[in-house]
Amino acid sequence: MGRGRAAIDRLVRETSAYYLLSVEPLSTERDGKPHTITVKVKAPNATVRNRSFVVIPKAKGPVAPK
Repeated sequence: MGRGRAAIDRLVRETSAYYLLSVEPLSTERDGKPHTITVKVKAPNATVRNRSFVVIPKAKGPVAPK
């Protein structure tokens, strides 16, 4: 008993707070190729988990600015 406690404690700790980051790609970035993602934070001892790249699908026509 207690073998899974560490895993549950980590799960609770790592999901207690999070931020969701989104970006609006430029039309030139809509090329269907991988783009590197780098996330940096100033908070000391923060653990950042993120994807290392994202593929932005090609635009299906002219993209109008918002």
